[in-house]
Amino acid sequence: MSLDGYKEYTSLPDTKDLLLKIVQSKYNYQLTEELCNNTIKALKDLGVPDCSVSTVPGAAEIPYAANMYAKRGGVDCIIALGVVIQGKTDHHNIIANATSITLNQISLKYELPIINGILVTKNKKDAIKRCGHQINRGKEFAFAAVEMAKKKKRIIVNNKD
Repeated sequence: MSLDGYKEYTSLPDTKDLLLKIVQSKYNYQLTEELCNNTIKALKDLGVPDCSVSTVPGAAEIPYAANMYAKRGGVDCIIALGVVIQGKTDHHNIIANATSITLNQISLKYELPIINGILVTKNKKDAIKRCGHQINRGKEFAFAAVEMAKKKKRIIVNNKD
């Protein structure tokens, strides 16, 4: 997501029937906690009644947990939240690519929207900006989750759209 293509809702969608799940990495916890809090606040502002949070050790573990929740069912969308900051090796690229591809595979396998909210940044300063200090990515992830969960219900449940 970039700020260029970001458009907020002008009216609140009906969200009373949505059940969302957040899978949050504990690595870079201060940042992921702020990202998660901003996501939850935006979901509440949108009227989403229930959004539970499950934590995992790091971003690499997010796809496994997301897969288990998708397999179990009972949610309309999963929001994956993590912060991966570039270090001195390419490890951040490995994590970013592997988690992105795997989350997409899980989403398609279970026909369940999964919002990839794993931020990958060059440094901590950029991560801080994107977790809500200058750019509220949590709010963007919340809006995307609501939009995709509603789309799923329209297409799969109501056979419309």
